[in-house]
Amino acid sequence: MQEHFRAENIFATPSQGHFQAGNIFATPSQEHFRVGNIFATPSQEHFRAGNIFATPSQEHFRAGNIFATPSQGHFQVGNIFATPSQEYFQVEK
Repeated sequence: MQEHFRAENIFATPSQGHFQAGNIFATPSQEHFRVGNIFATPSQEHFRAGNIFATPSQEHFRAGNIFATPSQGHFQVGNIFATPSQEYFQVEK
């Protein structure tokens, strides 16, 4: 398993306890994920990407102008698709 998440050209593995998006690190222990200049905590049940909020209960994540539902088995960010089976997620500016 690659067990990492791609953001721009930076890799950050979950085992390192953080996720990189842009130039910002946010650790899971802080219970938030940084995307752009926005913080969103899992307890708020949403993730911010661009200017769009998408709640897990809606079963999709918005990034850029693209929706991708978990049931479709992928997440779109920018113009890049990454399937969970590939075990990474790409985030582009």
